[in-house]
Amino acid sequence: MAERITEPQPNVIKSSAGFSVTVLGRTGLRYQEAGRSVSIGSEVLAKPGTIAMYKDSIKYWEGCDPGKVSDADRDRIADNIKRAFETCGYELQVQVPDHDFLAWYSDHKRAAEQRYRTE
Repeated sequence: MAERITEPQPNVIKSSAGFSVTVLGRTGLRYQEAGRSVSIGSEVLAKPGTIAMYKDSIKYWEGCDPGKVSDADRDRIADNIKRAFETCGYELQVQVPDHDFLAWYSDHKRAAEQRYRTE
């Protein structure tokens, strides 16, 4: 049977595959499945119908089986949310940290702090 994705009420998207996503105002999403949920950092963007979701904010399950979200679950959750949004005509920009930039920034910040201390 093919997956069916609906919007039963404003700011809620449900899938027949057993998950739902709730948009919590201008920032934040709540993803729910199998009696547990996870809070996700997000923000509404200037382009109508577009949300940026911060994948690295998918960290801890709440509910009947609390615990850390695995990397595989994080990927699956992000894919589910993206598919649900796009099916309903919205755009979801999944934001992931740029580790190369963060490493470069940390190195340069540390070097600048060392120069400042020696001057």
